[in-house]
Amino acid sequence: MTKIKEAPTKEYFVLPKETIFVRYVKRQTGFVVNDKHVAYGGKLEGAIDTLSVKMDRNGSYVPILTGEEEAGLEDLMSVDKGYLSVHKPKDNYWDSITIPLTKEGVSLNLSKLNDFIAYKVLLTYEDYVSPSILETRKKKSYKYEIVRVKDIDDKNKSSVNYDIKAYKLFGKIEDSNEQMAGIIRVLTNKSVSATNNDWLVSEVGKLVKKDPKRFVEVLTDPDYKIKLFIEMGVSKKQIIKSKGKYSTKDGEDLCEEGEVPTLMNAIRFLNSIKNQETKLAIEAGY
Repeated sequence: MTKIKEAPTKEYFVLPKETIFVRYVKRQTGFVVNDKHVAYGGKLEGAIDTLSVKMDRNGSYVPILTGEEEAGLEDLMSVDKGYLSVHKPKDNYWDSITIPLTKEGVSLNLSKLNDFIAYKVLLTYEDYVSPSILETRKKKSYKYEIVRVKDIDDKNKSSVNYDIKAYKLFGKIEDSNEQMAGIIRVLTNKSVSATNNDWLVSEVGKLVKKDPKRFVEVLTDPDYKIKLFIEMGVSKKQIIKSKGKYSTKDGEDLCEEGEVPTLMNAIRFLNSIKNQETKLAIEAGY
C-alpha cells in the first residue's frame, strides 16, 4: 500500500514569553551631579516622552512587523488580512499607537499583544532606543534602553572577564614606576611622580577596581606607548601642552603642515618615520 505523504504542519507566529524593561539612560549633564536629585540624568521625575509610529521621508509609516508577525497577530486578533499593514489607506491601526516612556521606566510583557506592539515600535527608534544594554554605550543619542535578563548576565560575564584581564595587565607593570605613573597620567590626566612604588601600586589598583574595562582598553590600545611617551614628555617639560595643543619646548608643533597639533595629530606625527629626529630630541631631555 502506498503511504500517503503528510502535509507539513504550518508554523504560526507565537508571542514570545519574555518580559523586558525599558529604562531611561541616565547621563550626568549640566550642574546636577547628585544621582538622588530629581533632575539627575537630564530628565525630571514624572516627565513623559510619548513616542508614536515613525514615518519615512515620504510620510508613510516605517515597517514595524515582519510578514510572519503581521499574519500571526491578525489571526490572534481575529481580523481581516491586511488589518495591521502600515500601508492601509483608511482606519490605519497604527494611527492611534503611542508609547509613553518615563524616567522611572516601563515593563513590557511580550506575551501580551499591546506590549509586543509597543516593543516593536520602540525597535524602530534606532537612534533613540538602545536594543540592548550591551549596545547603549555605542551611541550618545540613546535616551532609553531595553533591558533583558540575558543581557544583564552577559554584561556581568563581560565585567568578570575585564577584571581578570585588568589584573593580569596590572601585574605586568607593577614593577615599573614609570609605567604606573604613565598609566595614571593617561587615565586621570594628572601629573604624578614616579618615585614612590607603594603609592603608585595603590593608585593604579584603585583605577583597576574603578573601571577595569577602561584600564584594559588603554593598555591594549595600539597607540598606548606613544601616548605614554607624550605624557612623559609633558611631565618632563619637553613637550608643551596648551589648550589641547602639543608642541616641543622649542615651539615646534607636533603635527604635519596645515594641521592643528591635537593629541591624535601629535600621535601620528611622532609615529611617522620622517619625524624620528624630533622624537629623539624630546626623549634626550628626559
